[in-house]
Amino acid sequence: MESENSVSVPVEQIESPKSCRCDIAPAATVVFTPYDAKNPYQAQIVKGLRDRGYKVLEYAFFWDAYTDIMSGKISPDILHLHWLYFLNLASPLGSALKKTAAFVKGLRKLRRCGVKTVWTVHNYRAHECRRPHVDKLMRIALGAIAGHVIVHSPQARELIHRSWLIGRSRISVVPHPHYIDVYRSGISREEAERTLGLTPTALRYVFLGTVRRYKQVPGLIKAFREFDQSDTQLLVAGKAANDQDLLDNIKSEIAGDHRVVLRLGFIDDDDIQKYMAAADVIVFPYSEVLTSGAVMLAVSFGRPCIAPEAGAFKSVLNERGAFFYDMRRPDGLACAMREAFANRSQLSAYGRYNRQRAELWAPAQISAQTGDVYRVLLTAN
Repeated sequence: MESENSVSVPVEQIESPKSCRCDIAPAATVVFTPYDAKNPYQAQIVKGLRDRGYKVLEYAFFWDAYTDIMSGKISPDILHLHWLYFLNLASPLGSALKKTAAFVKGLRKLRRCGVKTVWTVHNYRAHECRRPHVDKLMRIALGAIAGHVIVHSPQARELIHRSWLIGRSRISVVPHPHYIDVYRSGISREEAERTLGLTPTALRYVFLGTVRRYKQVPGLIKAFREFDQSDTQLLVAGKAANDQDLLDNIKSEIAGDHRVVLRLGFIDDDDIQKYMAAADVIVFPYSEVLTSGAVMLAVSFGRPCIAPEAGAFKSVLNERGAFFYDMRRPDGLACAMREAFANRSQLSAYGRYNRQRAELWAPAQISAQTGDVYRVLLTAN
């Protein structure tokens, strides 16, 4: 592919993060939980909030934060909740209900103590959710307790407004920040192929990320093989979930096709650039998604994408940088892969467009918008 800086591609006007009222100095303490120090999404926002004067306390575990608040060890103004995987609703029904009840009761206690809750909704439901009814009841209850809810796209706002009965006035759209300055970059395609042990090919489709059921990797492999174009390659790389049936299904779909390269295992941050440089197109064969940091990663590296025609993707991508497909069509993904191949001479321009588009979602702006949510909540009657 060509150098990403070789041609300037104009980006059309789209809704940018709104400016913030920076003349008001915040004097608030915020607890971020669950917090993952290795997650650049959270790290970038926390840094921006601290730059704006907020005191941010990071807690990997919600219940640790809850204990410290109730004991008086810390006195935050805001509890900012993120992923809810710690509830583990895959446990037996009785246990799942008890965990949910305890969580909701705990949040109500915090509210009575004056702690306001902000909830960033990353997923519509728990991935591979085994207790959908319990999961939905928990989210409705949390939506009722939370002072404000953050989502990453207008489509997500409408979905949770309808599904969880949360008033639109309590839901703010704060985009996902880009990853432009987070990971190493600059390696050439040739060097990436050499270090990854890949055979050069005319077009390489890449799936990068944790391999889980909802990401439909077996379906991706099937679509690629139905496409059946010589001198192409599909590279599937990332950590595999602990799901032997899924792995067996993936290997069965490959069926000895040498054009499919499987690299299952943890990918170090410094190696992400290699997979991105080796990719002509990044493919997202997901069956469901509310937000995708992986898409923001792809556009931050200036790569064209193939994705379902769904809100989470269309809030970041458009037809100038992506090939969309209808998930309802059995041949939809294969058709999008054919379209990308047919337009392979334009893929570099698609990638440059995506890279320029990613710059719209600067972490400092996203932190400023998050701070605006806090300020409105804290000054409300």
